[in-house]
Amino acid sequence: FAFAFAFAFAFAFAFAFAFAFAFAFAFAFAFAFAFAFAMRQTLDPKLDVVFKLLFADERNKSLLISLLNAVLRPPSPILDLVVLNPELPKEATDERGAVLDVRARLADGSNRSGIASAASPRI
Repeated sequence: FAFAFAFAFAFAFAFAFAFAFAFAFAFAFAFAFAFAFAMRQTLDPKLDVVFKLLFADERNKSLLISLLNAVLRPPSPILDLVVLNPELPKEATDERGAVLDVRARLADGSNRSGIASAASPRI
């Protein structure tokens, strides 16, 4: 009987220790994740270089069309567009900023071209 009691006590103690260790590990992991998430730096899409990285990509063409239709409110909506200069040269990160040159096809069949350039203020 004493052996069974000692075995049960040791098992309960080991289980409690394992549970406490798992809880402490989970708490430490959650705290580290929350701290890292709070300290994460995000890219500002208002910066022209970041804007071009986001919207000059062919995969985001529908987003650019939606944005241009919402901001410009053309008399006939933009149906399709082509970014004429999707590359981002290294010198675009200086004070001059990035230039986004697009050609858009409107719903009425007309084509429009435009260049957007806005040097980002460095604060």
